[in-house]
Amino acid sequence: MKNGILQVRLNTRPVQGAANRRLIEILADRFHVPKTFIRIVAGAKNKNKTLFVPGMTSQALMPEFKAAVTGP
Repeated sequence: MKNGILQVRLNTRPVQGAANRRLIEILADRFHVPKTFIRIVAGAKNKNKTLFVPGMTSQALMPEFKAAVTGP
């Protein structure tokens, strides 16, 4: 995490939404929610994205963001 922004690097090419799907898979696994819960609300065709996870606040996700950076 850098300046409050979670940075995720993918090896998946951004062809026909494949990178977006992979990002959602990774985050769903990390946050222990179904993939269908995570939506890209802005930036679907951009490298910078805004995501929505229903029922979760940024404060609730912060420990998971930090764990993603520092490891388990």
